This record gives sequence, C-alpha cells and structure tokens, in this order.
Amino acid sequence: MDGDYQTYLYEIEGVFAAVASLLQPAAHAIVNVANLVSDGMITPLAWDIARRISRHLTLRQEVFICWDQQPPALSGDYCLVFQKPR
Repeated sequence: MDGDYQTYLYEIEGVFAAVASLLQPAAHAIVNVANLVSDGMITPLAWDIARRISRHLTLRQEVFICWDQQPPALSGDYCLVFQKPR
C-alpha cells in the first residue's frame, strides 16, 4: 500500500477479484478485517472492504470477534464470510 486509502481499497478489490475467479461455484472465502480508531475517528475499513469484495462475491455472514482485551486501535473486528455464486 502506498498510503492512499482509496488505492488500498482498489488493490484489495483486485486481490479478491482474482480469488473469486479461482473459487469453485458455492465455495467460501473468509476475511478477517477490523474497523479502526485513530485520534477519536473511526475508519470503517471492514465495511469498505466488504463493499468492494461484494462486487465479486456474495457477503453471507458477519461474525463479530469478541476480544478478552480488544486492541485499542480497533472499533470492531469481524470475520466476513463471502460465497461465490453458483
């Protein structure tokens, strides 16, 4: 990543477009991604990435990860479950 958020999202989408092309129909891909907090501002990284991947795979489920002690930079941590259409 070169430090530009939109470029990062574009590149991640490219990775998952390639993943989608390799998956068999109805196969799943699971992505662990978090929303981030910095200086009191939330970056909805999980949802931005989910939106991009959803252009290639169907979002089927979100699983919220409960930490005993959540890292301070995380607003929410998720496993996002995607499926390739049949």
